[in-house]
Amino acid sequence: MENKKSDGTPQYIRVREALRADITHGRYPIGGLIPREEDIAAMYQVSRVTVRKALDDLKREKLITSKKRFGTVVTGSAGKTRQRRKNIIGVITPNMYQTMYAGILHTLESTLHKSGIDLIVHNINLSPETERAGINALLKRGVDGIVHIWDKKSEANIERVRHVAGQMPLIIVDHFDKSIPADFIMPDNSGSTRDAVSHLIDEGCRHIMHIRATTGLWSADERTREFLAVTEKHGIDAAHAPVIVGNYDAATALRALTLYMKKGGTVPDGIFASCDMTAYAAYEFFSKLNIRVPDELKIVGFGNDIGMRPEHNMLSTVEHHPDAIGEAVAERVLERIYGGKNELTVRTIPGTLIVRSSSRKT
Repeated sequence: MENKKSDGTPQYIRVREALRADITHGRYPIGGLIPREEDIAAMYQVSRVTVRKALDDLKREKLITSKKRFGTVVTGSAGKTRQRRKNIIGVITPNMYQTMYAGILHTLESTLHKSGIDLIVHNINLSPETERAGINALLKRGVDGIVHIWDKKSEANIERVRHVAGQMPLIIVDHFDKSIPADFIMPDNSGSTRDAVSHLIDEGCRHIMHIRATTGLWSADERTREFLAVTEKHGIDAAHAPVIVGNYDAATALRALTLYMKKGGTVPDGIFASCDMTAYAAYEFFSKLNIRVPDELKIVGFGNDIGMRPEHNMLSTVEHHPDAIGEAVAERVLERIYGGKNELTVRTIPGTLIVRSSSRKT
C-alpha cells in the first residue's frame, strides 16, 4: 500500500505535484532534464517505486518523456487547460546596438530563455519620451518584471520608475538611487577607477587629467569622487588633477580639451577618461599636438566599445564584461520571479584593467 502523509495524501501525489510546480516555475525548463529517480527519492525521502509512480503520471500528461541513454526530459504540458503563460520580462535599454548594452541583452535573453522566460525589449534611443512610452507599454502588456538599463536622461522619468518599483520586480542596471525600491546591478565604478588611476601613478604620471561624463549622473560622479580621492592620497594637488566635462561623446570631449588648452592648461602625462569615446578623443587631440601615446601621455578609458579599437591606439582600458553583468541580472530575475528572494540587493561587478604600451600588451 502507498505510504501517505499525515493528512492522507499519497506520497506519490506529493512528489508529482512538487515536480509539476518545479516544471511550471521553470526550475526544470522545457528541453532540460529532471533529476534521476534515485536523486528524487532522496530529495523527498520516498522509495523509487513512489517516484516512478509520480513520473508515470507526468508522462501521461506529456509533461516529461524518457529518452534512452539520456534521461527524463521536460517536454511541456498536456494541453491548453494545463498550459501556463510564459513569464515575460520587459527591458528598457538606451541603445541596443551599443557594444555593452548589446552584450548584456544577448546574455540576458539566452539565459532566461532556458528557464522559460521571454523578453520584450524597448530601445529608447536616448529619448526620455520614448523611454516613458516603453515603460507604459510594458505595464500595459502585463510583464512580470522590468530590467531598466539606466541612461543619463532616465532621471526625467524618475517618478514613473518609482511607481514601477512599487508594482513589480524592478532591476536597474548601471545606476544606483536609494530612493528607488529596486535591485541594482552595476559596474564597480569606484574599484575600477582606483585601479586605473593607481596604474597611471605607478607608471610615473604626476599630472593626471580626468575627462568625466555629465555632472549629476551617479556612475560618473562615483568615478570622479574616486579619482579625486586617489590623486589626493598620492599627494597630487588639484592643479595637477584637473577635471573637465566631456559628456559621453567625442565631440564634447574635444571641445572641452580645446577650451582647457586655450585657458592656459598644460599637457598632462596621464588621462583617465570616463568612457571609451572620450579616451579616443583625447588620443586624437593630443596626437595632433605631436604628443606620443603612450610614451609621453598614458590614457586609460572606461569602457570597451570595440569600435574605438583601443589596442591600435595603445589606449589602456577598464573593461566591464557585458556577459558578467547580463548573468548577474538574469540570476536576480530568476530569484525574484521563481526563488522568492524578495529582499532588495545592490551588486557591483568588478572590471578588468587592460594595460597597453608601446613595448608590450597585457
